[in-house]
Amino acid sequence: TLRDEVSKLGVVFVKLAQTLATRPDIIGEEAAASLESLQDSNRPFADAIAKKAVEEDLAGAPVKLKEISDAPIAAASLAQVYKATTANNATVAVKVRRPGVVDQVALDCYAVRLLLAWLQDFWGGTTDYPAIVDEVTAGLFRELDFRKEAENAARFWDVHFPKASYLRVPRAGFSRDVAPAKWSVTPRVHLAEWVDGQPLGALTPERQRAMVEKGLDVCFLQLFGTNFVHADPHYGNMLYDPDDRLVLLDFGLVTRLTPAQGEAMANAVSSIVSEDWPNLLEAFREIGLVPPSPNIWVDAKTGAPTSGLLPGVWQACSEEDFAASFVDALEKASQGTAGSFTEITTRLTELALTYQFILPPWLLFVV
Repeated sequence: TLRDEVSKLGVVFVKLAQTLATRPDIIGEEAAASLESLQDSNRPFADAIAKKAVEEDLAGAPVKLKEISDAPIAAASLAQVYKATTANNATVAVKVRRPGVVDQVALDCYAVRLLLAWLQDFWGGTTDYPAIVDEVTAGLFRELDFRKEAENAARFWDVHFPKASYLRVPRAGFSRDVAPAKWSVTPRVHLAEWVDGQPLGALTPERQRAMVEKGLDVCFLQLFGTNFVHADPHYGNMLYDPDDRLVLLDFGLVTRLTPAQGEAMANAVSSIVSEDWPNLLEAFREIGLVPPSPNIWVDAKTGAPTSGLLPGVWQACSEEDFAASFVDALEKASQGTAGSFTEITTRLTELALTYQFILPPWLLFVV
């Protein structure tokens, strides 16, 4: 199956597939359904290795475990999770990093960087593809240090809970006022409170709507209110608890927007909602998605516009022609199936095969 083949490629490719599983508008419903299980049902590694890491890393920690599940209750691309009980009978989640995953991530990222450097030579343009890989690599290595995740989760809670009381973030197993040597979180073992909750697909239709509404609310709060963004919000990292609170998990990947970036994103969303396509183009410029001077992909011999999937070169074009094509494409999208976001995404993708767009590295952890 597609899922099995992707799982053989390595950690970085699994992470990419997890993201694509949330975008059936891009890869199709069948492919998205096949990849969705990669979010929490990867092939687990040996329990003996995991439990040895827990025993070694939590020796002398303030939280003592008296029992841990025989097998993991979830296995993700970077780690797997066990359910455990502490000496004072609290239920906790113990996450253990996969052995060898640091070297695997480094190798995968190097391979992807070589591939994108080749694409850079083929396509040219102003998007710095190796810089994008460098940004992703740095993010993944931060995610591999569970101490960073614990700090991110505590900070996210502090910033967002006062404005979103329906939010729940599991507390990591350490106190801020104790010495780091006594933390119950190490680079490869993460201990946090256990949260009972259900994924979106297991809820009744009424509770699904409530969860989606709260998810959208906290999404907008991150982008336009706090500029502190959970950068890995796939279905496996969200639950709905019995008290109707939205539970966010896994804070290994977060990003912080500048006020200017947050304002540009808000302008773009507002433009899409109001179907103000000329203003959306200006917002894209503020974000850095389009170059200051537009370019079109043309056949090197004839100079005629051609698909970006075919050999060619970038050629300068008039601002008027680019703006007209941009507005026309999105006006057609708004006349599609209820002006859906999927239709808009499709039209923008088609446009990007003809005109030059840029992907700013900071935007990777937002979209």
